[in-house]
Amino acid sequence: MPAFALPDSEGRWTSLDDLLAEGTLVLSVQRGGWCPYCRAEMAAWRTAAPLLGALGARLAVVTPETGGRAAALAE
Repeated sequence: MPAFALPDSEGRWTSLDDLLAEGTLVLSVQRGGWCPYCRAEMAAWRTAAPLLGALGARLAVVTPETGGRAAALAE
């Protein structure tokens, strides 16, 4: 995957290298909270979060959502 740096839901810039430095990473690309498929996938990741944590992995979501919509998706 090519290197990238993107703002998080709070506007702080995060790079792929920063995310990978923290350990195993699962990267999900989402269209947004308005997308029914994306909402279903996020619900599945919410259920799988304890397992991801137990395996030492983190979930990072890339979305074009901005402002409050990005924060809502992060929740």
